[in-house]
Amino acid sequence: MNIVIWDSFSLVLPAMIVIFSNYLINVEHISGALKNNITCAVPVNKLYVSKLAVLCLINLAFAALNALLTYLIFLFLPHKSEPVYHSLSAMIQLTGISLGVFIAVLPILILFIRQSSSYLNVVIAFVYGFVGVFIAGQNLQDYYPITAFLKIVNYNNGSLTYHGNTSYITVLIVLLFSLVAWLFMAQKLKKSDYA
Repeated sequence: MNIVIWDSFSLVLPAMIVIFSNYLINVEHISGALKNNITCAVPVNKLYVSKLAVLCLINLAFAALNALLTYLIFLFLPHKSEPVYHSLSAMIQLTGISLGVFIAVLPILILFIRQSSSYLNVVIAFVYGFVGVFIAGQNLQDYYPITAFLKIVNYNNGSLTYHGNTSYITVLIVLLFSLVAWLFMAQKLKKSDYA
């Protein structure tokens, strides 16, 4: 589970969330369905909020499935017996890290919400996650949004040192920044909705 938790926040998950959001959010531009949504009086900003909520739910479902499959693979490996609560705790940690990565990439999702056929946000999300390995390696994980949830889910591989409640403050700052970015983008979307 330690390997899966470490690799998911640092390599795969940030870019994967953004790739999936590119498809989910921009499918209207590709298929031309946005015209039908505007005709049915669905505001574009509400459409995008619902897509971000669905993306969060899909991310959590993927994380739960990932945790379950990781546990099933663990059962087939030769190992000393572990108490069941350790395995359940690790599965909850993996799901919590996945939620934390979604919250950390939320500003990227919001700032690039109007893009179509560009993968700059995927590159940014990949680098954003990859840098987390080096940040956590220097015991600065409380200050970096991708790794801040390591403390919140009580993850410790033996080499991490946490700094009080800094992780909670970091997550709060990311959520506030996401809210401000969304308010800014919602105004732009509202103007384009009426155009």
